[in-house]
Amino acid sequence: MVHKTLAALGLTTALLVVPALAQDSGGGSSSDMKSDKLAAWEALPVFDQAGKKIGTVTRANADGVGKITDIIVQTDAGPSLMVGNEQFDHGTSGVTLKVPQSQLMAAPQSK
Repeated sequence: MVHKTLAALGLTTALLVVPALAQDSGGGSSSDMKSDKLAAWEALPVFDQAGKKIGTVTRANADGVGKITDIIVQTDAGPSLMVGNEQFDHGTSGVTLKVPQSQLMAAPQSK
């Protein structure tokens, strides 16, 4: 009987602890953190493979867990480019392209 009571008490404690651990400890919602992460990408300089600045990030897109899937780059020459996450590196000073600019796709036009 004592064993069943202790087991039930342990189960109750576990049920109370798990929801508390699942709550966001940062005080903000996950969508707030995701939008903050996306906003941090805006206005980052973009460099080509030779280190020459070619433009600026105007938008970053992420998947459901907040991983950046692609960025939109407004080039200094004019056209916007869509750059997939496998086509760039995010460094301390900005974004560096892994592929030549000529291999990138034009960004879809916003309405």
